[in-house]
Amino acid sequence: MCHEYLLTIAIPTYNRYRYVKELIPELLNQCDEADPGADTIEIVISDNASTDETGDYFRRLDHDRIAYFRNVNNIGADANFIECVKRGKGKYIWLFGDDELLCPNSVKNVAGILLKYDIALLITESAFKESRYFESYSDALKYSLKIDRLFPVVHTLITANVFLKQIFDIDFARTHLPTNYGHMYGIMNGLRHGGVYVCGKDNKIIKIRDIRADFHDPLIDIEKKLVKYVCFVGNTFNCWPAKFNVWYFYTIKNKIKSSATYNKFRKYRKKVFSLLKPASK
Repeated sequence: MCHEYLLTIAIPTYNRYRYVKELIPELLNQCDEADPGADTIEIVISDNASTDETGDYFRRLDHDRIAYFRNVNNIGADANFIECVKRGKGKYIWLFGDDELLCPNSVKNVAGILLKYDIALLITESAFKESRYFESYSDALKYSLKIDRLFPVVHTLITANVFLKQIFDIDFARTHLPTNYGHMYGIMNGLRHGGVYVCGKDNKIIKIRDIRADFHDPLIDIEKKLVKYVCFVGNTFNCWPAKFNVWYFYTIKNKIKSSATYNKFRKYRKKVFSLLKPASK
């Protein structure tokens, strides 16, 4: 398959002008340093019918490296992620959250890794002390669970994944649009083969803002969807995530103040885990 670019940095956005006006200048500067001729890196903006100044900002910017698209209607966040993938012309797609920020030299470092390693997935955020290459995601998952139980959860952040466009299962992602994790289902269902590179603390790529955009869904609903996704990963890669039980009991109880709500969630989680237990060999 022929691609026009090595990398598409695709930013789904909706009414985030106050964030993108800070992100875009730094992103353009880093892209110019990594790719002075604008031959290997493109930026795609998928505006989900914003009603603030987002559209005006990009129309005024009118930069050759940026391809700006605007949806006629707001199609929802997960569907907009899929539009980003479809619109990107790069061999690799980096879905980039509009409320994230870059560490110095991040774009150059990402491009360098993509050129050096034959990988299907680059994970930009982890608790690893040192960056590491794995032959498969299964290997990465099994290794990471020894040192970081949250690994499969941490990199559900859209900016934490740079993936080979051809592995993204658009149809499967579409069937999981209401889950908040449609992008991850699309990546993981296609990630049967191919190497994985995980960036550690020795190669920080993204900066998480102290104050970020809020989720609109109730916390309990988000956590329910997360449980289902974790179970899907465990079954898909034959690495049953029973170890997550301890983490869920600690974090969920701290986040959900109502004991009645917590007990309701605990019963729900137990039911999900029993229904999605690993297939017998």
